[in-house]
Amino acid sequence: MLILTGCVVWLAATGDKLLPSVWVDPHHGGLLVLWILALVMLINATALSALWILRRSVIDEWLMVVVLASIVELAITALLGGTIFTLGFYSGRIFSLVTSTVILAALLVETTKLYARLARSNSMLQAERLNKLMNLRAAVASIRHEIRNPLQAVTANCQAALRCLKSGPPDLEEAQLALGDAIGDSFRIAEVFRNIGDLFDKDEPVQHPTDANETIFGALRLVHGRLNDRGVIARVELASDLPLVSGHKGQLQEVIINLLLNAVEAMEANREDGRQLTVRTKRHDGESISIEVQDTGLGIDPEDYNRIFEAFVTTKPGGTGLGLAICRTIVERHRGQLSVSPVIPRGTVFRILLPKADTHHR
Repeated sequence: MLILTGCVVWLAATGDKLLPSVWVDPHHGGLLVLWILALVMLINATALSALWILRRSVIDEWLMVVVLASIVELAITALLGGTIFTLGFYSGRIFSLVTSTVILAALLVETTKLYARLARSNSMLQAERLNKLMNLRAAVASIRHEIRNPLQAVTANCQAALRCLKSGPPDLEEAQLALGDAIGDSFRIAEVFRNIGDLFDKDEPVQHPTDANETIFGALRLVHGRLNDRGVIARVELASDLPLVSGHKGQLQEVIINLLLNAVEAMEANREDGRQLTVRTKRHDGESISIEVQDTGLGIDPEDYNRIFEAFVTTKPGGTGLGLAICRTIVERHRGQLSVSPVIPRGTVFRILLPKADTHHR
């Protein structure tokens, strides 16, 4: 490359007579200039056609703009004259300056926009990653929250069965009852896993006409041991003429169980004769039913009413902050509403509103 460059420099410096005349004098150009301009314009036109046919990116489009500007500049030079100190000479130089400035500014703007879009895309990817981590955390915490109670029940029933078997003489009947409850709680754990899978599934859960009163009785049977251990008196006020609701029975039962256990924990500070839990159902506006779980605990701080259903927000020591958030999610997926309000003189009531089932599509 160095040898070739040296030869070209030597030819231009010493072989002036061997080279064609491009400029005859400072004011007149040779005929060869027009041929050179025509050849360059033909090459640019070919490049422009190839870019037009094969364009694949924004860079190709901007190359087309540059090539087109070059063709226009060459056309101005050919039409108005390309010799120095003429109108064509200055027009070509001014056009070249303007087009290069405009194209450079446009490229800078496009580059800035490209980097801004890249930064936004990176931020969105980071946000999506954090959202996936939060969903994973929520799934793990919800599994921990939901299976904690039935696991504790299994442990308590197994311990009760062992005590019955170790007593003299062994109380086989009580041991069988305790083991039967433990088996029921193990089935409930399996049901919890199925319900959580349905909850985090993107598809809508399979819903069937469900008897709310029957669902409540099932929930009370599952937590009766906890109620007895904590000295809680349960009052049941269920309306007999309730319509069926359309829902996933297992998920609705988990909502009621969560509300019942929250009520039991809310009354821990009460004396045993003041621990009263009320569960009632009634019609609401003719098109829906109301399920209420009321306790006689200390109540909820008014500042917490607006955020108590948010994920990872808890008012209990050691709480996960997911129980009520999951409950609201389940109720809303059933086209219902979950709300909380204070009870005078003391206590809290959680109210579930569920639309009645469409019996015409059963």
